[in-house]
Amino acid sequence: MEFRIDEFESGESLIESVNNNNDQYDMIFVDYNIGNNKSSGAEIIRKLRMTDKNASVVFFSKSIEAVFDAFKVEAFRFYLKPIIEEQIFETLNDYIKSKRIGSAIEIKHDNSSTLCKTNTIVYVEGDGKNSIIHLLNRNAIIEHAGTLSSVEKQLHNNNFYRCHKSFLINFDYVNSYSRTEIQLTNGDIIPISRNKYKDFFLEYKKYFI
Repeated sequence: MEFRIDEFESGESLIESVNNNNDQYDMIFVDYNIGNNKSSGAEIIRKLRMTDKNASVVFFSKSIEAVFDAFKVEAFRFYLKPIIEEQIFETLNDYIKSKRIGSAIEIKHDNSSTLCKTNTIVYVEGDGKNSIIHLLNRNAIIEHAGTLSSVEKQLHNNNFYRCHKSFLINFDYVNSYSRTEIQLTNGDIIPISRNKYKDFFLEYKKYFI
């Protein structure tokens, strides 16, 4: 398994890398008083969440009061400075454990199979006996030799919802919605079945609890 570690001197440079290079990070360690203090660490992560809702964020701060801002942007962990090495290893171990459960589904194509991380799936589109899986990374797609219902069963314990007979969306990438459609963070617009809106609203509300 290969790991890539990037270091940024400011929050603005992190945002620029994500927006311009389509970089996606599994985990981000950030000082609450990052860089030149033009923006707090929480403000930087709030901007990041507009395009990347999956990154697990670990905050470090000299002030316990910063923990409230950390919670607002769904931080994975919050630690008071000085940084203790054991805390880093503990956080990494907890993160790995959290991703082992329901973190991938099996995709079948041309008599072969591969695993796909569920947190990279924006939505799935039914195409008869097959499915088209739309991914976050550069809007790539994967053709799957299986029905939408079969994919839905694999994603049962994840943040996915069947909003239409032909579409299964990932709540992580919902940007906005109305009674008739859902706009996703990649710009695609997905229809909501007329009898699904109320249930969608309730399930989406639970997603934030």
